[in-house]
Amino acid sequence: MKTQTNTEKDHPVTFFKLSMRLLLFQRRLADYLNIKCGSLSSRAVLALLITFSAAVSAYLLRLIINAIT
Repeated sequence: MKTQTNTEKDHPVTFFKLSMRLLLFQRRLADYLNIKCGSLSSRAVLALLITFSAAVSAYLLRLIINAIT
């Protein structure tokens, strides 16, 4: 039976710390964006969402077409 080294034993702790840092960053970014977008009306947010979705869809469609040809 193989024994684990210290680095192998620390992997769960390392990944846990990394995931906690990522969650903290995500929470801070979400709070920041909520503050910045708080003054926008719901129509403006919807228009931005539709514009962003259309732009990403057009780009992905272009990538698919270029991959086929």
